[in-house]
Amino acid sequence: MFWLFVTINANAQDGSTAKTNYEIGVQAYKEGDFRQAFDAWSLGAYEENAEAQYNLGVLYLEGRGVERNPEQAHAWFLRAANKNQLEAQYNLGHMSLSGIGVDKDVAAALKWWKGASTGGYPQAQFNYGRALYLGIGNQQNVPEGLRLIRLAAAQKDQRAVDFLSDSTEEIAAHEQKLMVAQAEADVKKTKPASTPEPKSELEPELEKEPAAKKMVAL
Repeated sequence: MFWLFVTINANAQDGSTAKTNYEIGVQAYKEGDFRQAFDAWSLGAYEENAEAQYNLGVLYLEGRGVERNPEQAHAWFLRAANKNQLEAQYNLGHMSLSGIGVDKDVAAALKWWKGASTGGYPQAQFNYGRALYLGIGNQQNVPEGLRLIRLAAAQKDQRAVDFLSDSTEEIAAHEQKLMVAQAEADVKKTKPASTPEPKSELEPELEKEPAAKKMVAL
């Protein structure tokens, strides 16, 4: 599931009264003038405004105000994601997983979702948490996966809420196994190391036998 809403919450920069290109694009988008929004956000994107870069990516992915171009969408999401724009990171995860605008790459998808989940983005927390819980990409970590899914559920991510509700028994079984494993590990830590018995002087340690020499038959 992509996050294809444009961001509309940035304020004018430098405290000036003049509208930024980002804000001009927001106003045009609200009025349904997607071409003007595209033009304004293009200027804002080249001014390195992360929100404008993300929104430009959305327009390219949806084909609003410009011909649909997933490769360009990926390129602009990438520039925004490198500035820690969370929606862009989340979308890059989906594009990498599905091979939209870029080659399929599960590891890249998990990397982007991990970054967005670290930033507190609930949809990414669920996606990355579920991947860890199920072991997708050979990165299984059930406790961390459940932690992230619960964080997403606490932020009202419906998929996370449903997952926890539908998997109650399975999760309880996983956590029981983890508790048993932790208890066994704690016992091993507290158990004193056994003292080796002293060797008898009459029974010296045997030397390793030399490797058999390879002989040819005569």
